[in-house]
Amino acid sequence: MSTANVSGNNTAVANNSVLFDGDNKAKSATNKKPSTPTTVVLPTKEKETSKPVEATAPTPAASEMLPIQKHIPTIREMQEKAEKMHLLSEKYNNLSDKKQDLDLFSISHDGDTARMRLTDAKGQHFESSNPVCIRQLIDIWKKTYTDAMAKTEEEMRQLMEA
Repeated sequence: MSTANVSGNNTAVANNSVLFDGDNKAKSATNKKPSTPTTVVLPTKEKETSKPVEATAPTPAASEMLPIQKHIPTIREMQEKAEKMHLLSEKYNNLSDKKQDLDLFSISHDGDTARMRLTDAKGQHFESSNPVCIRQLIDIWKKTYTDAMAKTEEEMRQLMEA
């Protein structure tokens, strides 16, 4: 490669590049050797093979098509749907109230004064005042209530879409 000096201190490689002089005017720099043309080979597309044409059934004329009828619910169906929605709404409200009570309990108690007592159907009980265990139990209950509320909400949405 050879370099050329163009108007002062500017030098550049002279393989068909553009040079700028001190006034930022573009000049073409050519190599003293004759340039050889560059050949670019582009990939060719493969010839598509002809695909067999599948026979399709003729479409019926507009007069032959029947309009799609939307199901209109009966009064009884609407009452059943309303009753289910009411029950799901009560379930959601109960879960929400329990979760709120649990949130208030976890905010109001300090780690040292809380006691947990579990009692089974036979009257046997277990007591603990371990703050770590109580915190973990509260977290488990919160997650359980949150998951149950999300499931109930989804059931309500499905009922409304049906």
